Amino acid sequence: MTVTDVRCRRLTAALHSPFVTALRATSTVETLVVELVDSDGLHGFGESPQVWRVTGESLAGAEACLLGPLRDVVIGRSVDDLADLLLEAASAVVANHGAKAALDVALHDLAARRRGSRCLATSAPADTASTPTSLSPPGMQTVSPRMPPLEPRRDSLPSS
Repeated sequence: MTVTDVRCRRLTAALHSPFVTALRATSTVETLVVELVDSDGLHGFGESPQVWRVTGESLAGAEACLLGPLRDVVIGRSVDDLADLLLEAASAVVANHGAKAALDVALHDLAARRRGSRCLATSAPADTASTPTSLSPPGMQTVSPRMPPLEPRRDSLPSS
């Protein structure tokens, strides 16, 4: 039930239509998939996309981080220590936010699979009827039909 392996695979996938922003345009996505394997043979997955022109992070950098200092944090450790693992991973290396996020998701996924659940089910609120689906500026009432209208917070408004 301890993490025994950290694997990385690069993946390039075609988009059904080009993705265009002010900084770039692309018709493919390049990403690094991280896979954690535990001693019971369970697997947890995370992802670190390459977005050179936005974050400056590369697949090579994320892979080096995941197979180096972040690997050292999780090998031989149990996902039952999830909170400690996440804190240690956060301070194991400066920046490298994509690699840290990929490890975070892979750890949560592995922990969920150990419980016989899905990662999404472990992070979703229990009562989705009370979860805001749209937050609007004060005065606008664009909210979910199941939610009461949002009231402006009086304590956060400047005094006149």
